Amino acid sequence: MRKAIAIIILGLLLGGNAYSKGFDVKFREKNEYGAIILIKAPMLDGSYIQYSNALEKTRDMAVDHCKSFNKETYAFWSEKSDYFARDKNGKLYIDDGDAWHKSYGIVQDWHWKMLSYNFRYYCANSPKEAYGLLKKDDQLFKKKYKNRLNFANLFYSEINTNPFNFKSLSSAATSLPKTDPQKEKELEKFAKIEEYKKTCSAIGFELGTDKFTDCTLKLFVADNKETTQIVQSSSGAQEIIIRDPDRERRIGTKAFSDFVNGKCQINLLSKNPCQF
Repeated sequence: MRKAIAIIILGLLLGGNAYSKGFDVKFREKNEYGAIILIKAPMLDGSYIQYSNALEKTRDMAVDHCKSFNKETYAFWSEKSDYFARDKNGKLYIDDGDAWHKSYGIVQDWHWKMLSYNFRYYCANSPKEAYGLLKKDDQLFKKKYKNRLNFANLFYSEINTNPFNFKSLSSAATSLPKTDPQKEKELEKFAKIEEYKKTCSAIGFELGTDKFTDCTLKLFVADNKETTQIVQSSSGAQEIIIRDPDRERRIGTKAFSDFVNGKCQINLLSKNPCQF
């Protein structure tokens, strides 16, 4: 009987080690303003409980860190379709056995970087102060962080009291800085490129190689058919032309305005021809 119990206990211990294998949670960067905490986990693998436990650990680490500065801990969220989405009660939309699942829900501020998931927390004395830190994040942390937040639909939560009590910032919109739509569009582009890179890494291409670059570019072209064009160069090689309709429209508008106001001429031989 004792031998049977020993075998069961040993099996549980071995199973537990295998269960947590590949999951590592640690600080990527921290200071008096907050912390970026990363989770290193198996690519496209892991269970609901593994991810849930790892995310809980990031919250505990962030709370302890902010307490050392006698501050509260805040996280920002937005409603969108993304990985690690939660319902309004805070439950992850992750099916056991299919942890890498993209859903529409409330998503925490996170970033993909070098095979790790990075989650950002702020140490502040009020939601407004925390939001101010979010808006000038590039000045607070040394390491680059491209957030995936949808600023048009932004929420915050007080991690040390109730991490899943999502509160809207819209009611305080008059006291908060306005977002730049153009900047938001650029951030979305960067987030997309990070997804392409992540996919190519998952396939097996190594970062920095020509094959990795080619893989990323092909995914970009496939996802942006309306703004990309493949042409044949004079040397016979194929070239990809990436169009930016908004930028072209701005350039055209400016050129027309310069022509109307006499700042340029239609004659291409002139020193200042109109660039339509």
